[in-house]
Amino acid sequence: MIKETHKTLMISTENRISVGNEAIEVTVEHQIILYTKKDGGMGVDVEFTDLRDIEFMGMPLEDQSYKGFGKFKEQMLELGIDVDKLIDEECVGLVSNIDLVFIKNKYRNIFS
Repeated sequence: MIKETHKTLMISTENRISVGNEAIEVTVEHQIILYTKKDGGMGVDVEFTDLRDIEFMGMPLEDQSYKGFGKFKEQMLELGIDVDKLIDEECVGLVSNIDLVFIKNKYRNIFS
């Protein structure tokens, strides 16, 4: 028989964001990881995991692959626009503490 040592639950979320004076739109994905801590409490971490459905000036990028997005970012950087930085800044607080409390409460029975 196996011995359960802890529980972990991963939840994916996605949000549509606009950056660069709304010239770039992208769907960003985060994973929220709920886990039991050694003291028996519930911990939570949030990690950025992916982005997709990239649009520039209302038009989808022709090549939505990782390589295609990399090429787009290089072109924008040549114009002095750091797309990664803009996306990172917009993602700060995107999953709020209120969201995390809601999720913890929603799944609390799994951890009891």
